[in-house]
Amino acid sequence: MDLIHTRSPGARMRALLAEPGIMIAPGVYYGFSLRLVEQMGYKTAAISGAALSESDLGWADVGIMGCRSRVTPL
Repeated sequence: MDLIHTRSPGARMRALLAEPGIMIAPGVYYGFSLRLVEQMGYKTAAISGAALSESDLGWADVGIMGCRSRVTPL
């Protein structure tokens, strides 16, 4: 296992942010989209509550989704 995988998630993110250049973080909304981003070679991705809500429910999150519904698979 290489050094980057033995560090905490926060330490890995700080290391990525410290690299020179612009870091592109494509938006994802589920594990499948994350796998696609990973296969394309990106080092990181971004997610938002709105992306989760709109992909799950079809409308923006207005406080109807709780934390558990965001981490529990369908």
